[in-house]
Amino acid sequence: MDTLPIILEILDADTECIEQEIEFGEVDLLRLSSLLGKELSFFVELEYDLTSDELTLLRNSFTAKQIPKTATSGYMRSRHLLDDLPYKLHTNRELSMMLNRIKPLAAFCDEFLVSEPINAPSYSKFEVQVSKGNLIKREHVEFDSMRADICRRRTLFALPEEAWRIDAYLLLWKTARITGWNDGFERMEGSLLGYSDEQNDLFMQYKKSIA
Repeated sequence: MDTLPIILEILDADTECIEQEIEFGEVDLLRLSSLLGKELSFFVELEYDLTSDELTLLRNSFTAKQIPKTATSGYMRSRHLLDDLPYKLHTNRELSMMLNRIKPLAAFCDEFLVSEPINAPSYSKFEVQVSKGNLIKREHVEFDSMRADICRRRTLFALPEEAWRIDAYLLLWKTARITGWNDGFERMEGSLLGYSDEQNDLFMQYKKSIA
């Protein structure tokens, strides 16, 4: 029987950030595929957005774990080694953490072809906070040093009093493009994004353990 440890992330409607994680043990993928009407492969890392109706199906079928009745959207994924870290990563928690003044800076990056129109990803929940003055935003576009047809766009949001981190973050990546990435840049990036020294230590240990 093909089974896989699954983590269900319940999203907050206001911020679209993770507000609750529910970890299932070994889930029968055949049963899950049948329930959702979608073929889920044991050999591919699972990533699946869940609608309100699908959450209801899961709530009625996996009674060992309580899925809140108020949940309207969620995300189901395979468990991975980063889940063993003793702290939560900021990924998909950025806006909530910033509004709670836990995280000073959020950085997103996407690539696009120079020949194509620029269609920036939507950060609508962040934009609302920018319009209210709770966050500031900066976009920075750079060319790929290896491919002239590729551009990279960095979209950064910061708490107003932490705006200096935006320039520091961009300088870090500008320097890294010249010298190459290293552990020092990795640690500095983590600090700029709001991770503590202890969390940076643990993450570096994790990286070494899987190298």
